[in-house]
Amino acid sequence: MKKNFLSIVAIALVSVLAFASCNKDKQMSDYLTNKNGWKMTSVTCSHEIQLQGGTTLAANTELLTGDYANLTGYFYAYEIDDIYKFVADEKTPTEGKEFINYNKDLKEGQDTQDHEIGDFVINNDTKILGLYLPWAPTPATHASIKTLDAKTMELICNYTVEADNTSKLAPGDYTFTVKFAAE
Repeated sequence: MKKNFLSIVAIALVSVLAFASCNKDKQMSDYLTNKNGWKMTSVTCSHEIQLQGGTTLAANTELLTGDYANLTGYFYAYEIDDIYKFVADEKTPTEGKEFINYNKDLKEGQDTQDHEIGDFVINNDTKILGLYLPWAPTPATHASIKTLDAKTMELICNYTVEADNTSKLAPGDYTFTVKFAAE
């Protein structure tokens, strides 16, 4: 009887280990495509920012915080509660469509529906995310993924702004750190 019990325990243990090893490890693409999306919680620039109007912001100035967003002239108040969603392609889960939901602080004439803003592609190995950030100097961008898990996402975005009148930023090189929280 004791031998039978030990055999049953051994078989059960092997079965549990085999089942556990069959479970797919979560990839960054699994976290990115959570069903509720991502809300920006912080945006900073590692360099001093020269806005086109002549305003200078010190390095590491928080650009997203409440009334200060309007004060810096970089973000509008209605942009700070937008929800970004990433919907994977069924056949290729590392690629898909990116959507934005303008949430509750609406710009006149906008609604709270999800609006497609571009495509995304994520490389789980190199930790690079190609996405669209409408507020960025170059909206279609590639970001280095510093952190991406079930609750937080932190991206590092590098931009070179050329001399033109279309950017909120003066010409130069900029590195933005963008943090998101899962909704």
